[in-house]
Amino acid sequence: MSFIQMVKAFAPVVTFVVLVSFKLDRFDVNVVLAITVIVAGCFTASYGQTEAKSAQLGLACMLICEVAEAFRSAGMQYLLATKSFSLFDGMYYFSPATLLFLCVLVYLFEWAQLKDPEHLAAISENPFAFLAASCLGFFVNLASLAVIQNAVRAFPNPESGGDSLRPRV
Repeated sequence: MSFIQMVKAFAPVVTFVVLVSFKLDRFDVNVVLAITVIVAGCFTASYGQTEAKSAQLGLACMLICEVAEAFRSAGMQYLLATKSFSLFDGMYYFSPATLLFLCVLVYLFEWAQLKDPEHLAAISENPFAFLAASCLGFFVNLASLAVIQNAVRAFPNPESGGDSLRPRV
């Protein structure tokens, strides 16, 4: 588990690089120091763990996911801040792409198991659990959009004409 945490700890770095690259955020030494503390803490907490016997495909998938999540966050920030979209407008624009990519990945990696009658029976035997999971997933996406939207309002990009509440370096 700790190796996965080390890989996931790198996500803020990737996200910050993408945001700065697309001028949705400015380079700030204080942010870099905060990200460094987070990443160093995760690396320190998992130091000495020898369970890093992961497949290269799995590691590649995790890194691709981090980059994709960084671009998703940057796109959401662009829509919610620059274009003043509402939360539901943001979901309206990103949900079809999410559905498409999920369908492709399900087909590639899980289709054989999904066609199994035993697995299909689990869905029909527990419809409320699957419905609850779907609803919770919807609200997690909505909450992540709300966090992005409120963070953008609290810390606007000074290069786009807003005045940042971040301390100046």
